[in-house]
Amino acid sequence: MIQPAKCSPIGLAAAGLASALISMPFMRYELILHGAIFGSVLALYFALFEGVHSPVKLIAFPMVCSVAYPLAILAVAFSDLGWSAQSVGFTLGQYLVGGGVGAFIVLLAGMLLYGPAEMRGDGLGLAFFGGLGGGILSLLGGELDRAVGLQTANIGVSVFFVWQSGVALILGVLLRWGQKRYLSSQTPMQ
Repeated sequence: MIQPAKCSPIGLAAAGLASALISMPFMRYELILHGAIFGSVLALYFALFEGVHSPVKLIAFPMVCSVAYPLAILAVAFSDLGWSAQSVGFTLGQYLVGGGVGAFIVLLAGMLLYGPAEMRGDGLGLAFFGGLGGGILSLLGGELDRAVGLQTANIGVSVFFVWQSGVALILGVLLRWGQKRYLSSQTPMQ
């Protein structure tokens, strides 16, 4: 039987923070590299600290995260919320949309790959609400960038730190909840 991750939300948040630190030198190559770094660091965390040694999961999660970032940018580009194409950088509403889409994809993949099998039925709804949390995290990071003046290019530095740490924490909380809900109820009958 394949065991799901035991999951420490704080450990995952630390891994998310580490991924943001690692990705900072690569700000110019942001389209795929940030997602790949984020997914690789989290997959490495699952392998080293949670006992998940599946090569498929070690490869699949970074691949999904690599795709989540450009899809989030596309969602922002194709969202028709009346934003002006002449504005410099993203508006806070665009941060909300992009962060939410990216978080939804990452959280759904994380729950499907690392959560208990019984959790898969709830995964879509949980990923949707977690995605709302990811959108709010992105919005907070964008506002923090504007407040302290750290914005470089379109997306500021604070967004990566807040979003990656926060979404990793949300994933950890969701996986821990799945463990408690589904695996604790499977105690053997005496």
